[in-house]
Amino acid sequence: MIFSMTMRHWAELAISPRQIYRQWKKRSQLRQDLSRMLADPYLLDDVGFNRDSAEIEVSRSPWHPISNLRMPPRLLPR
Repeated sequence: MIFSMTMRHWAELAISPRQIYRQWKKRSQLRQDLSRMLADPYLLDDVGFNRDSAEIEVSRSPWHPISNLRMPPRLLPR
């Protein structure tokens, strides 16, 4: 059996340069916002992000996907 797809199916799988640009723009904006949050340690705590993982995320390029920003561990009351 020969695998064949119509042009419409191939077009649905294709990613346009506009979509790539939008995704990179969103990632860049997120990393700029995170860099502003790094200036205020209380703001990062309020949002619940770990400072170390936020610093790593800020240093990444826009074409790298967003990594999982780990939440700091919560101390359980005794």
